[in-house]
Amino acid sequence: MNRPARLFLPLCLVLLAATSRCACLTATSSTGTCEGQVGGVDISGEVDPESEHHTLYRAPNGASVDHTVLNLSCGKGKLKVRGTLHHISVFGESYSLPTNGGPCPPVQSDGGVEDAGTGDAGTGDAGTGTCGSSQNPEYPLALEWEVLTPDVTPLLVAGVVKAVLKLDESIDGTVTMEFADGTKVVIRYDVYHEDSLDVGEPPSSSGSGDSDSD
Repeated sequence: MNRPARLFLPLCLVLLAATSRCACLTATSSTGTCEGQVGGVDISGEVDPESEHHTLYRAPNGASVDHTVLNLSCGKGKLKVRGTLHHISVFGESYSLPTNGGPCPPVQSDGGVEDAGTGDAGTGDAGTGTCGSSQNPEYPLALEWEVLTPDVTPLLVAGVVKAVLKLDESIDGTVTMEFADGTKVVIRYDVYHEDSLDVGEPPSSSGSGDSDSD
């Protein structure tokens, strides 16, 4: 008599976990490493645990596409950056970073930039001229990108952010930033979703009464 109950118990547990979005399936902390310098500041160390990402649902200005906000902190706050990107998905995305202008570093065949201070010290033929905000046409441009600390930084002349959404709702990826003084930063991150900072509601939870707002 109790055999059917034993057979259905595992299925019931799976359904319960799926409907309750069990906390064990959702990332609650951030990890990663930071390497390099910004100007004279060495930011090498761990990604700080307060690093996170959150979502702007159909924002700003009533946009039909969600946006992802990425907040990264390195070395106990020595470097803090914030970016706004088109919504990051499980398929992965890559974006060029908006720059401040300045000398263009040499570009590699994979769309990245050569290490500053190597070879010709970043002053080769490809480094002449001035970089604008679209110097890397291989990737679309991030919507916004800010270096929050250190307070005084050299001009950002090149950079790429790569990101992919994981099943635990964290975002995994890398950020590479090149500065006009030849310094470079590489951040390898895996940051959790801080849903308390989300703005708006996912389309699936907006209710059927909003269907005529299209």
